Amino acid sequence: MKAYSEDLRKRVIESYEEGEEKGTIIKIFKIGISTLNRWIREYRARGNYKPKQRTEYRKRKFSDEELMKYVEENPSATLEEMAKHFKVKIASVWQRLKKLKITRKKSFLYKERDEEKRKEFIEELEKKAKQPIVFIDECGIKNNLKNEYGRAPRGVTIVDEVKGRATEKLNLIAGLLNNEVIAPMTYDCNTNTEVFNTWLKECLIPILP
Repeated sequence: MKAYSEDLRKRVIESYEEGEEKGTIIKIFKIGISTLNRWIREYRARGNYKPKQRTEYRKRKFSDEELMKYVEENPSATLEEMAKHFKVKIASVWQRLKKLKITRKKSFLYKERDEEKRKEFIEELEKKAKQPIVFIDECGIKNNLKNEYGRAPRGVTIVDEVKGRATEKLNLIAGLLNNEVIAPMTYDCNTNTEVFNTWLKECLIPILP
């Protein structure tokens, strides 16, 4: 921001006090109307032409190092939780995270996973590398899926509607052999032993090499 001298402020205010029009003043002294109005308010409030003294920046309530340490120890903490911990506004935390290039991310792993068994399974597969191996999986597709995020100007809320009642779900089970999907079957009930055995007997086994 451009710094104006006290002398200039004095001449501007004196011109205004002598009855000069604001439009004429801003043209003569080449200042903005908002600057002129602010100087008039400050002169009437303090009775002098000196610019308002800048206050020293407040000491930060938390340092970058403290925030980094907190994120490392609590990677799943929300902005609200961080703000509550440091006793600051959510916007303060968000701005600091942005400055430190700390982004929102997360990958999920199954809690029940067993790396040792996984290793044994891979070793067993390698022994059967020359034999055809069929990978089997099942999934479900709901009819009320919507995009979780949208875009709008800052400050504008996006609201969408989803069905609140139980919706229909289409299930799919299929195999994967040599990178090709085989024996797909769809159904609208839960996957249970009867469904799986039916698919195995009527869809998969008949087409196996």
